[in-house]
Amino acid sequence: MAPAIPSQFNFETLLSHTFPGFFLALGVFMLLDLLITQYDLTLWACGTIGDFLMVIGFIILVGTILGILIDGLQHTLEKGIFEKCQKFKDLEIERKSLYPSSNIKHFYYFTRDKEAFTHLTDKYYCYAEFYGNIAISLIAFSCIAPFYFRDILHICAWQSFILGCVVPLVLAGFCIWSSYETFLKYHRYRIDLIYGILQYTKSIEVIPAKKDITVNESVVITAQLKEWTLAGLEDLKMEKYKVWKASDVPSTGVKITFETSGEYLSDKEITEAVPTTKGEKIIQMETKKGVLSVWFRSNEPGTFTVTASSKDFISGNVVVNVEKTE
Repeated sequence: MAPAIPSQFNFETLLSHTFPGFFLALGVFMLLDLLITQYDLTLWACGTIGDFLMVIGFIILVGTILGILIDGLQHTLEKGIFEKCQKFKDLEIERKSLYPSSNIKHFYYFTRDKEAFTHLTDKYYCYAEFYGNIAISLIAFSCIAPFYFRDILHICAWQSFILGCVVPLVLAGFCIWSSYETFLKYHRYRIDLIYGILQYTKSIEVIPAKKDITVNESVVITAQLKEWTLAGLEDLKMEKYKVWKASDVPSTGVKITFETSGEYLSDKEITEAVPTTKGEKIIQMETKKGVLSVWFRSNEPGTFTVTASSKDFISGNVVVNVEKTE
């Protein structure tokens, strides 16, 4: 027997494609009514129940197609805007410390916890797409609706402008922000899922002496080894950690790798105005005390990240802002 073809849309398709495309399809209908002056499409659509249902069905069908096209644009904007924000960059640094390739996540999800991955995708990423696609649709809708309200529905100009332009643009701004927040939440939970699969309980906390420095000023960066206690695992809201001391460190010590996106790191304090020897972008050091420090310095202004990682530990990182000297 041939497999049956599903005749209904699933919720995710409706949420991320059909619903956002509906506003754009409605905008297309309004535009046609404005351009085709010899026919009153709105009056025809509201003439009989049959005509009305036919128009609604057409708008839903076209809306789904347009929603898919909008989704492609949304992904482009996602990469061009959301992925350039510092919060996402911080998540990517953390993610790369777990698995260097962004594609390897599928191996973890589908071989270890497929149900969790499906739930994660359905509940978070489709909402990020929904908000982003709705925002694009509303922006396009706001370019047509004021003229339609004024010329076809004969609403006064200022009310048409508010209802057709201001309100959709305000909603679009809210949707863009909601899309960004949901996008970050999706990637945060994606990383947390990997932590759960790997069953990590140990982490590295990176503590800077200060987060804002000037060009050619050095700052000490400290890595502290920590571990969740049993109480912390039972009640995640408490977030209780056991801070490692010398007695907790294995006799062989713990190797910590420091890496920076800035100019360089050094295992010794930098005191010279113009150092005779520069440090490295990556330094590996060993601690037998549970705590370790390096010095960060940059000769150029900007925002830089310092990461500390070690085997069997959740990596930690901190952002340092380097400003020009006055």
